[in-house]
Amino acid sequence: MGNHVLGAQASVNYTSAITFLYAVDIAFRPIAILWLCHFRGRLIATGAMVRKDAFVSSTWKKIVDWCFVVVTFAVGIIYASLTTYVNNAILKGNVLTAAQRLNYVRILKVVHRVIVAVIVLFAINVIVSLIALKVAQKRAKILDKVATFLLLITLPFVIVDAAEALFAEIWISTQKNYDTTLFSLIMIIVEGASRLMIYVGIVATMKFVSAPPSAHQGDYTAVSTTGQPTPGDHEKAGSGWDARPPSLGQYQQPPHDYSYQPYQPYTPPPKQDYGYQPYAQPPPQDQIYQPYATPPPPQDHIYQPYAPPAGPPPGR
Repeated sequence: MGNHVLGAQASVNYTSAITFLYAVDIAFRPIAILWLCHFRGRLIATGAMVRKDAFVSSTWKKIVDWCFVVVTFAVGIIYASLTTYVNNAILKGNVLTAAQRLNYVRILKVVHRVIVAVIVLFAINVIVSLIALKVAQKRAKILDKVATFLLLITLPFVIVDAAEALFAEIWISTQKNYDTTLFSLIMIIVEGASRLMIYVGIVATMKFVSAPPSAHQGDYTAVSTTGQPTPGDHEKAGSGWDARPPSLGQYQQPPHDYSYQPYQPYTPPPKQDYGYQPYAQPPPQDQIYQPYATPPPPQDHIYQPYAPPAGPPPGR
């Protein structure tokens, strides 16, 4: 009898731990993706040399995302607490009437439906954020390997996970006669595989974030309107991204060669022959003396009195 009680108590503790970890998973797994969206969105302002951040990194968007986390975690904790309370009550021998059991079952169903609704809304938030981040980077002429990886690898499994939770709730609520063991096994496999791939995608982005910035080929590269990378010196140490603002011209600085070179003594360059010629005195010009020409005589400006014209006056 004692071994049976200990086994039942261990089962209750195991169920309580699983429901608590379930609450942590559904609350903090999506915010990990959204945090990456916030971070990559802030880099658009640095890489594209714009004054305004992207939509996904705005302050009100961060507040909404963390409100989702708080609500989801609170609902998950409520579900875990109710499950633990009912299991402990049954284990301690407390007799529950049929009405009390029915009330507990109804409450658990309502709370579980709220959890499914929050999971779907959280997934929609992640989908919209990833698409908005990629659109903002495309408008800013920026190629981001982290955002591309999340969009192509992680986003499909986010959709599968939300669709699985919604399908399972609808199926359980509408169908009466079905193999619960087989259905639960299929849902566990689909849910576990999708969430595992989401975590793998989140962890895999660390490879891009920790890339050496000195290679001039970071995970975050601004390109010009012609599609060629533009030069820039905004490499951030340890961040792995290379934000190169657009500039005039298509000059691209080649990577510096840091390979070891043996010591070579300094040899001065040979003197160049500039063809030195001694200064030659120009021949003297002919400076034969010419006598000074006398100026013309001055004009006579002596006053002359007025002399009337000769002959009779006119009109006569």
